[in-house]
Amino acid sequence: MKRISIVLGVILMIGLFGCGQNKYRLELDGYGLSSKKTAYAPGASVTVTFDRIGTDTDYSFYPDSDDVKLDVNFENEAYVISFTMPDHDVRLSIGSSSSMAYVPMVTIKLENQVETADIWIMEDTPEKRKQSVWGDATIKECAVNEPLEVMLGSVSKDDLYIVRMIDDRGLYYEAYNVEITDGKSVEIKSKENGLPTVVCVCDSEGNLINEYEMFVAAL
Repeated sequence: MKRISIVLGVILMIGLFGCGQNKYRLELDGYGLSSKKTAYAPGASVTVTFDRIGTDTDYSFYPDSDDVKLDVNFENEAYVISFTMPDHDVRLSIGSSSSMAYVPMVTIKLENQVETADIWIMEDTPEKRKQSVWGDATIKECAVNEPLEVMLGSVSKDDLYIVRMIDDRGLYYEAYNVEITDGKSVEIKSKENGLPTVVCVCDSEGNLINEYEMFVAAL
């Protein structure tokens, strides 16, 4: 009977004190992180959730120790972060960054002073110089002497462009290495007696920066 009483006493103590295992703190460093407990025994499975999801935002989660390996999943509109508790306290932090890609924009003022025409302004590359099909015009049926604000759909890394134009008379115009940057004015015009036709790039106040002669041919 004495032996049975001792065994029962040990079992009771185990039930009350959980085998005497130490539990370590889980510290959550970030608004929106949550867990059911604030302390876990070594080897226990830990689950942390994060449901404060922002628009166009990427999130990263990182512990303060290299021996903590995170398993991160996205379930039911929330991030679920799981790991095994080591034999020390763990601090889990969150970082965020915008997922919106930066898209450079080049907006110019364009004025056609020659004839009503379709105009293409595209990045100057060896491949595009060889192309005979250029896709949709940057400006379709661009009227004469009507300045327009145009956002270029193809932005050049080195600010060099090809300017192509086909007018209502069936004339084809082309200029390479035209340097254009955001906010500039671009004028396509003919000089005395209609020749040559040039692309003039001016600053925002209309001062000429560069002039490019265009190749002209009948289609």
